[in-house]
Amino acid sequence: MPGYATISPPPTTNVNQAPLAYDIAGIKYLFIDNTSYIPLSNSFIYSYLNHSGLKVVYANADVYLLEQPNASVFREAKMGIYFNSSNETILFKAECLLYPLLNYTPAIITPVKTSNTVTMLLNPSIVDENNIEIFNESKNATILQGSYIIDHNGSISTFSLSGEENISIKPWTIIIPNDINIREFESIPINFSFNQFMAEFSVNNNPGYLVETSLPLPYGGIIVNNGKALGVNGFGQYVFTSDGKLTISIKLGFITDLLMTAVDIFFYALFIYFFVYKNIFKGLGTEVFRNVITRISRLKSYK
Repeated sequence: MPGYATISPPPTTNVNQAPLAYDIAGIKYLFIDNTSYIPLSNSFIYSYLNHSGLKVVYANADVYLLEQPNASVFREAKMGIYFNSSNETILFKAECLLYPLLNYTPAIITPVKTSNTVTMLLNPSIVDENNIEIFNESKNATILQGSYIIDHNGSISTFSLSGEENISIKPWTIIIPNDINIREFESIPINFSFNQFMAEFSVNNNPGYLVETSLPLPYGGIIVNNGKALGVNGFGQYVFTSDGKLTISIKLGFITDLLMTAVDIFFYALFIYFFVYKNIFKGLGTEVFRNVITRISRLKSYK
């Protein structure tokens, strides 16, 4: 998952420390060696593969490198989640709980409510079919009539109520109305191109979708065409609405690149003048001039 470590250790009593996670060029790697697990076994590694969607990039003796093949710096989804929280721990846990439900893809969490978002509430007293609810503490809540999916720390189940009921909810539980099409929350990586001289990204996205990027774009320092920037979520990621073929350019990026190019040309010119012209051409010209004078003087002496 781009930018995050979302894989929970499988049930075992042999975990010595958390796995080491690396983010290389926007791709999340999980690095496992014999200092992380005692003992390390193939069945332990395969339990990751079977539940994470990761693939083995490198395997040698007790060292494994796993890759998330769906990682990308730009992602899109038909639906997103509006969650008015900047608490990174809660956001991270929310995405962890949603991760297996969304075919092991990260949900796009936006800072602004739009027509294609569902609101997520934190520790509500009443659970209904209009919102997604997440609990980070023990809570007695009233659940209204309806059908729901409940995920408590990776244990997923469904239940239906013909009338409202008061229940005790444990920490790190997420409740999703069964009427919500969770497939629409699945995000997919999308292709993009970058014009370095114009400092502009062109994103090949579907119109009407939400787009998220893990690029560290300057806050308030971008220009968006064919869409709108909704701002940054609690992870500091920009989220956009788009009409299709989204373009994102950095303010004054063209002028900055133009100045940098001019500076490069200036220093190249200095290099050519001092190291090429003065040391080579000037020296060569002087040598030719001396050879001509010498030959003329020899001709005169022969006369």
